[in-house]
Amino acid sequence: MTVLERLMNRESATIQSSQYCLPLIRGRYPALRPSERKVAEYILARPSEVALMSSVELGRAAGVSESTVVKFSQNLGFQGFTELKLALVRELATTPSRTFGDVEPGDSIAEVKDKVFQVNAQALLDTAKVLELDQLQRAVQIIEEARRVDFFGTGASGIVALDAQLKFLRIGIDAGCYPDSHVQATRAALLGPGDVAVVITHSGETHDAIDVLRLAGEAGARTICITNYPA
Repeated sequence: MTVLERLMNRESATIQSSQYCLPLIRGRYPALRPSERKVAEYILARPSEVALMSSVELGRAAGVSESTVVKFSQNLGFQGFTELKLALVRELATTPSRTFGDVEPGDSIAEVKDKVFQVNAQALLDTAKVLELDQLQRAVQIIEEARRVDFFGTGASGIVALDAQLKFLRIGIDAGCYPDSHVQATRAALLGPGDVAVVITHSGETHDAIDVLRLAGEAGARTICITNYPA
Protein backbone atom coordinates (compact mmCIF):
# COMPACT_ATOMS: atom_id res chain seq x y z
CA MET A 1 0.00 0.00 0.00
CA THR A 2 1.39 3.41 -0.95
CA VAL A 3 1.70 6.38 1.39
CA LEU A 4 -1.16 8.11 -0.45
CA GLU A 5 -3.42 5.09 0.01
CA ARG A 6 -2.59 4.89 3.72
CA LEU A 7 -3.43 8.57 4.13
CA MET A 8 -6.74 8.14 2.35
CA ASN A 9 -7.69 5.13 4.46
CA ARG A 10 -6.94 6.63 7.87
CA GLU A 11 -10.13 6.32 9.88
CA SER A 12 -9.17 9.03 12.31
CA ALA A 13 -9.34 11.79 9.77
CA THR A 14 -12.69 11.96 8.03
CA ILE A 15 -13.59 14.98 5.93
CA GLN A 16 -16.71 15.99 4.13
CA SER A 17 -16.75 15.31 0.40
CA SER A 18 -17.58 18.98 -0.13
CA GLN A 19 -14.18 20.03 1.24
CA TYR A 20 -11.61 20.63 -1.46
CA CYS A 21 -8.16 22.03 -1.00
CA LEU A 22 -6.81 23.70 -4.15
CA PRO A 23 -9.96 25.67 -5.11
CA LEU A 24 -10.22 26.88 -1.51
CA ILE A 25 -6.63 28.08 -1.53
CA ARG A 26 -7.07 29.95 -4.80
CA GLY A 27 -10.26 31.59 -3.57
CA ARG A 28 -8.87 32.61 -0.17
CA TYR A 29 -5.43 33.67 -1.38
CA PRO A 30 -5.96 37.48 -1.43
CA ALA A 31 -7.16 37.44 2.20
CA LEU A 32 -4.17 35.48 3.53
CA ARG A 33 -1.33 36.98 5.53
CA PRO A 34 2.04 37.24 3.74
CA SER A 35 3.44 34.24 5.63
CA GLU A 36 0.36 32.15 4.82
CA ARG A 37 0.63 33.11 1.16
CA LYS A 38 4.03 31.41 1.09
CA VAL A 39 2.35 28.19 2.21
CA ALA A 40 -0.43 28.62 -0.36
CA GLU A 41 2.01 29.27 -3.18
CA TYR A 42 4.06 26.20 -2.31
CA ILE A 43 1.00 23.94 -2.19
CA LEU A 44 -0.38 25.26 -5.48
CA ALA A 45 2.98 24.81 -7.20
CA ARG A 46 3.78 21.34 -5.80
CA PRO A 47 0.56 19.65 -4.60
CA SER A 48 1.83 16.10 -5.13
CA GLU A 49 4.93 16.76 -3.03
CA VAL A 50 2.93 18.42 -0.25
CA ALA A 51 0.67 15.35 -0.03
CA LEU A 52 3.67 13.44 1.30
CA MET A 53 4.97 16.12 3.67
CA SER A 54 4.49 16.76 7.36
CA SER A 55 3.59 20.21 8.64
CA VAL A 56 7.18 20.67 9.77
CA GLU A 57 8.54 19.74 6.33
CA LEU A 58 6.09 22.03 4.53
CA GLY A 59 6.92 24.91 6.84
CA ARG A 60 10.64 24.43 6.25
CA ALA A 61 10.16 24.20 2.47
CA ALA A 62 7.92 27.29 2.35
CA GLY A 63 10.15 29.28 4.69
CA VAL A 64 7.63 29.63 7.53
CA SER A 65 7.02 28.10 10.95
CA GLU A 66 5.02 24.94 11.56
CA SER A 67 2.43 26.99 13.45
CA THR A 68 1.88 29.10 10.33
CA VAL A 69 1.11 25.93 8.37
CA VAL A 70 -1.41 24.85 11.00
CA LYS A 71 -3.06 28.29 11.19
CA PHE A 72 -3.20 28.43 7.41
CA SER A 73 -5.01 25.08 7.37
CA GLN A 74 -7.47 26.22 10.00
CA ASN A 75 -8.17 29.47 8.15
CA LEU A 76 -9.31 27.37 5.20
CA GLY A 77 -11.79 25.57 7.44
CA PHE A 78 -9.80 22.42 8.22
CA GLN A 79 -9.08 21.23 11.74
CA GLY A 80 -5.38 21.15 10.96
CA PHE A 81 -2.78 20.28 8.35
CA THR A 82 -3.58 16.55 8.46
CA GLU A 83 -7.16 17.18 7.40
CA LEU A 84 -6.03 19.62 4.71
CA LYS A 85 -3.59 17.03 3.40
CA LEU A 86 -6.29 14.37 3.25
CA ALA A 87 -8.48 16.72 1.20
CA LEU A 88 -5.52 17.37 -1.08
CA VAL A 89 -4.85 13.63 -1.50
CA ARG A 90 -8.47 12.94 -2.39
CA GLU A 91 -8.50 15.80 -4.84
CA LEU A 92 -5.33 14.64 -6.56
CA ALA A 93 -6.72 11.11 -6.77
CA THR A 94 -9.93 12.23 -8.50
CA THR A 95 -8.64 15.06 -10.70
CA PRO A 96 -7.18 14.14 -14.12
CA SER A 97 -3.60 15.26 -14.62
CA ARG A 98 -3.48 18.22 -16.97
CA THR A 99 -0.96 20.78 -18.07
CA PHE A 100 -1.87 24.33 -17.10
CA GLY A 101 -0.05 27.59 -17.43
CA ASP A 102 -0.03 30.95 -19.11
CA VAL A 103 0.04 31.11 -22.88
CA GLU A 104 3.66 31.67 -23.89
CA PRO A 105 5.02 33.27 -27.11
CA GLY A 106 6.55 29.96 -28.22
CA ASP A 107 3.43 27.84 -27.66
CA SER A 108 2.00 25.96 -30.61
CA ILE A 109 -1.61 26.41 -31.68
CA ALA A 110 -2.41 23.06 -30.04
CA GLU A 111 -0.83 24.17 -26.75
CA VAL A 112 -2.68 27.50 -26.80
CA LYS A 113 -5.95 25.71 -27.47
CA ASP A 114 -5.39 23.23 -24.63
CA LYS A 115 -4.38 25.91 -22.12
CA VAL A 116 -7.33 28.18 -22.91
CA PHE A 117 -9.91 25.40 -22.79
CA GLN A 118 -8.44 23.73 -19.72
CA VAL A 119 -8.23 26.87 -17.61
CA ASN A 120 -11.87 27.72 -18.37
CA ALA A 121 -13.05 24.17 -17.75
CA GLN A 122 -11.12 24.08 -14.47
CA ALA A 123 -12.71 27.35 -13.38
CA LEU A 124 -16.16 25.78 -13.73
CA LEU A 125 -15.08 22.61 -11.92
CA ASP A 126 -13.53 24.60 -9.07
CA THR A 127 -16.70 26.66 -8.72
CA ALA A 128 -18.81 23.52 -8.54
CA LYS A 129 -16.55 22.16 -5.80
CA VAL A 130 -16.61 25.16 -3.48
CA LEU A 131 -20.08 26.61 -4.13
CA GLU A 132 -22.18 26.28 -0.98
CA LEU A 133 -25.52 24.74 -1.89
CA ASP A 134 -27.40 26.48 0.91
CA GLN A 135 -26.19 29.87 -0.35
CA LEU A 136 -27.12 28.91 -3.91
CA GLN A 137 -30.59 27.86 -2.76
CA ARG A 138 -31.03 31.17 -0.92
CA ALA A 139 -30.07 33.10 -4.07
CA VAL A 140 -32.51 31.07 -6.18
CA GLN A 141 -35.33 31.68 -3.72
CA ILE A 142 -34.60 35.42 -3.59
CA ILE A 143 -34.75 35.63 -7.39
CA GLU A 144 -37.93 33.52 -7.54
CA GLU A 145 -39.64 35.93 -5.15
CA ALA A 146 -38.35 39.07 -6.87
CA ARG A 147 -40.47 41.64 -8.62
CA ARG A 148 -37.44 42.67 -10.67
CA VAL A 149 -33.78 41.63 -10.88
CA ASP A 150 -31.08 44.18 -11.75
CA PHE A 151 -27.54 43.12 -12.65
CA PHE A 152 -24.55 45.35 -11.92
CA GLY A 153 -20.92 45.06 -13.01
CA THR A 154 -18.15 47.21 -14.46
CA GLY A 155 -15.55 46.33 -17.08
CA ALA A 156 -15.48 42.62 -17.87
CA SER A 157 -18.00 42.02 -15.08
CA GLY A 158 -20.35 44.39 -16.90
CA ILE A 159 -20.29 42.08 -19.92
CA VAL A 160 -21.22 39.16 -17.68
CA ALA A 161 -24.03 41.25 -16.16
CA LEU A 162 -25.40 42.09 -19.61
CA ASP A 163 -25.34 38.44 -20.63
CA ALA A 164 -27.21 37.55 -17.43
CA GLN A 165 -29.86 40.20 -18.12
CA LEU A 166 -30.49 38.85 -21.61
CA LYS A 167 -30.77 35.26 -20.35
CA PHE A 168 -33.20 36.24 -17.59
CA LEU A 169 -35.37 38.21 -20.01
CA ARG A 170 -35.56 35.16 -22.26
CA ILE A 171 -37.08 33.08 -19.47
CA GLY A 172 -39.61 35.75 -18.58
CA ILE A 173 -37.97 37.47 -15.60
CA ASP A 174 -38.00 41.27 -15.60
CA ALA A 175 -34.30 42.17 -15.54
CA GLY A 176 -32.11 45.23 -16.06
CA CYS A 177 -28.41 45.90 -16.50
CA TYR A 178 -26.41 49.08 -15.84
CA PRO A 179 -22.72 48.97 -16.82
CA ASP A 180 -22.13 52.70 -16.21
CA SER A 181 -21.00 53.31 -12.63
CA HIS A 182 -22.91 56.59 -12.23
CA VAL A 183 -26.14 55.05 -13.49
CA GLN A 184 -25.53 52.05 -11.24
CA ALA A 185 -25.45 54.16 -8.10
CA THR A 186 -28.61 56.02 -9.10
CA ARG A 187 -30.48 52.86 -10.00
CA ALA A 188 -29.39 51.07 -6.82
CA ALA A 189 -30.71 53.94 -4.70
CA LEU A 190 -34.08 53.70 -6.48
CA LEU A 191 -34.57 50.00 -5.75
CA GLY A 192 -36.95 48.93 -3.03
CA PRO A 193 -38.57 45.95 -1.32
CA GLY A 194 -39.32 43.26 -3.88
CA ASP A 195 -36.31 44.18 -6.02
CA VAL A 196 -33.04 42.28 -6.18
CA ALA A 197 -29.58 43.63 -7.01
CA VAL A 198 -27.11 41.06 -8.33
CA VAL A 199 -23.60 42.49 -8.22
CA ILE A 200 -20.80 40.78 -10.17
CA THR A 201 -17.23 41.54 -9.11
CA HIS A 202 -14.21 39.30 -9.59
CA SER A 203 -12.16 40.71 -6.72
CA GLY A 204 -15.06 41.50 -4.39
CA GLU A 205 -13.27 44.78 -3.60
CA THR A 206 -14.39 47.04 -6.47
CA HIS A 207 -15.60 50.32 -4.97
CA ASP A 208 -18.48 50.65 -7.45
CA ALA A 209 -19.70 47.15 -6.55
CA ILE A 210 -19.52 47.83 -2.83
CA ASP A 211 -21.40 51.10 -3.28
CA VAL A 212 -24.20 49.37 -5.22
CA LEU A 213 -24.57 46.68 -2.55
CA ARG A 214 -24.71 49.33 0.17
CA LEU A 215 -27.16 51.62 -1.64
CA ALA A 216 -29.44 48.76 -2.68
CA GLY A 217 -29.49 47.37 0.85
CA GLU A 218 -30.25 50.78 2.34
CA ALA A 219 -33.13 51.16 -0.14
CA GLY A 220 -34.67 47.91 1.09
CA ALA A 221 -33.75 45.67 -1.83
CA ARG A 222 -32.25 42.21 -1.41
CA THR A 223 -28.71 41.71 -2.65
CA ILE A 224 -26.64 38.90 -4.16
CA CYS A 225 -22.92 39.14 -4.85
CA ILE A 226 -21.09 36.86 -7.30
CA THR A 227 -17.33 36.97 -6.73
CA ASN A 228 -14.20 34.85 -7.05
CA TYR A 229 -12.87 35.64 -3.56
CA PRO A 230 -15.34 34.79 -0.76
CA ALA A 231 -13.48 36.78 1.91
